[in-house]
Amino acid sequence: MLQIHSIELTNICNLSCAHCPSKQSVYPRGLITLKTFEQAVKATATAGQTLIIISGFGESLIHPQLTELFAIAKQHGTYISLPTNGILLTEEKLAHLIENNLVQLEISIHTEKSLAAFQMAYTYINNYKAPVKLVGNMMSCYNPNIKQWAVSQNVPVEILKHVVVVDIHNWARNERPFTQKENNKWQARCRFLKYDVCVVRWDGKVLTCCADSEGVNYIGMIDAFATLKHDKTKYKLCYKCSPAWFTDIS
Repeated sequence: MLQIHSIELTNICNLSCAHCPSKQSVYPRGLITLKTFEQAVKATATAGQTLIIISGFGESLIHPQLTELFAIAKQHGTYISLPTNGILLTEEKLAHLIENNLVQLEISIHTEKSLAAFQMAYTYINNYKAPVKLVGNMMSCYNPNIKQWAVSQNVPVEILKHVVVVDIHNWARNERPFTQKENNKWQARCRFLKYDVCVVRWDGKVLTCCADSEGVNYIGMIDAFATLKHDKTKYKLCYKCSPAWFTDIS
């Protein structure tokens, strides 16, 4: 049975990061509805999942019904891991998310506002002993000297201990398609195929690849989730794929 890796709340973003394909994407922009989100959450519960990642090609905190969405997840006993650039994060919003099953918060740090949000979240979580794992991600493909930049912002050493530099794949700049030989090789090692994993876009489309910004690997809609399955004969490995998603790399 398919497992949902992540649910996209929106593909609208308040940044235009160099490493992200969202800016160049021609996929329609929009916001997930409460109905579509609940369908996706119910599908994860049916599959026995208790944790879901809220992620995609936009900034989740933009969604005007964010509080209602998290409340739906809590109603169904689903816990949330949330990646964000942190720019729109406030103490009030963080408190609400924690009350509604947020268990992991990942803040991508490459602006001063993102760094400030990370410091705020660190202080809040520690002061209130909140049961949330906080992760600060700095992407080397965006700025190879980003850790030194953070140090120059006078961030306390104790907080910087919780920040890691991620050698993340540069989705936006890898424009060379895989050859058919490469496609066959890597498809056999794709985690999404091997473990029967999929993602749900904001419009309810179910895709078999988390890096598929254009919706190429579409297998159906969330309202028919119980009938969906991978079809390797129709699967086209995304040329922006990261080796992080490959299995059995030698």
